[in-house]
Amino acid sequence: MTHELKALFACGAVWVVIVGTLRGADSNTQIPPQSPLVSPQTQVGTGVEVLANLKLKGNRLLKGAVSFWDVRVLRVKDGSDAKNPQSFVEVPWNDLPAVEAWRLLKQLGKAQPTRWIDVVTVLAAHPKGADTVKQAADLARGDGIAQAALDIAKTRGEGMLAETRTEEQREARKLIARRNPEASPFVLELWSTVSPEVFEAQSATQLDTAREFLARAGGSGNAFQGQWITLLTEVVQSDEKVFAGRIDLDARVAMELLAESGDEPALGARIIVIQLIDASRYRLLLEGAFGLDPAAFEHGVTAYTSKGPIVVMPPFVDAAEREATIARLLARGVLHAFISNARLPAWANEALPMIAGDLAVPNAKRDISARKLALAAIRSGATLSALINTEYASAQWTQQRALSESSSYLFGRRAFEENRSAFIGWIAAVKRGEEPSAAWMKAFRVTPATSMASSTRWFLTND
Repeated sequence: MTHELKALFACGAVWVVIVGTLRGADSNTQIPPQSPLVSPQTQVGTGVEVLANLKLKGNRLLKGAVSFWDVRVLRVKDGSDAKNPQSFVEVPWNDLPAVEAWRLLKQLGKAQPTRWIDVVTVLAAHPKGADTVKQAADLARGDGIAQAALDIAKTRGEGMLAETRTEEQREARKLIARRNPEASPFVLELWSTVSPEVFEAQSATQLDTAREFLARAGGSGNAFQGQWITLLTEVVQSDEKVFAGRIDLDARVAMELLAESGDEPALGARIIVIQLIDASRYRLLLEGAFGLDPAAFEHGVTAYTSKGPIVVMPPFVDAAEREATIARLLARGVLHAFISNARLPAWANEALPMIAGDLAVPNAKRDISARKLALAAIRSGATLSALINTEYASAQWTQQRALSESSSYLFGRRAFEENRSAFIGWIAAVKRGEEPSAAWMKAFRVTPATSMASSTRWFLTND
């Protein structure tokens, strides 16, 4: 193909026009002219410009000309912008469906044979490009590209794909953590038993931190201190001091429950409970101080700092519900201060705080309401194994959180009532680092799957 020659190729909605000047830039994987991996007849450099209607992910269309590409992006001259005809849009290759990317890359490879190396890299790096890599390699070998060069290109692309997937997983974890702090990596600094002087100093620091968070959201409050909690409340009522004493006892219920294992939770400071009276300030506080999605925490949340948990409560109506909710959220914090920063399986991480909350505030009748969704699911054919044998990142938790919580409580409460010491001992074993299934077998003499199947049968006819 000579410098002056122009050729036109058609491929679906993509048209490739080969012009006489170089418009692209080869990536780092391009084989230089003197490379022995490429036969001499493939060394002719040819610029390309692609006139196309590009179909992106989500069926979005982008009309324009592709005037540059490398292994990560292609540059599109935006034909839809009449006011700025020289404007360009950069589109990552991964924003194209694999079939669209391959159609375009096949023509680019034919137009610039030395860049088959980059074509293979792009396809190997595409999440759904694996099926087309072999086709690209076959065409590349037909144009004189050596297998060794193609192997290098494929390996590089696979490395890029691994990086992409790692980043996607990282972003997914961030998104999940915004909707559930229990799913995020736990604080690395392990809370531990400290001297009374250090406990008081760190409690004062935590209270100052909570006041600062509240002030940034436009609020302020009075603080009432107990042995294990400090209530920072916007509520202006004379009985708030009495209420602080009650929730201090609720925290003690969770601590004494776990202490039945022989180990005790080690709070390094009092757990702060922030009670707000304004819904908009509650949303601002969760977003600004903790980066949480307020829509996911209609009834309050336990957030975590390096010095300990902070419970944040929205405005409330029913007093018993308020206390029961706080008791459950306090139990979350106590659980994470127990033995180590190891996480329990998701179902147990939910069940224990719900059990402790119900034991602390039985008049809220949470036990009855917490069972309803799971009982209905089981009697419609679901099994506890399918409902709870997953982690927070699973669709079961992200899409049906209320059902997952109910199922977790149903199973955990039955195990607790059948063998309280075994259940608490199992929690301690997992927190000490034992594998959950093996520890369960040791504590209950059956596998978790057997326990779940037995409980499923039980709840078909029992509440």
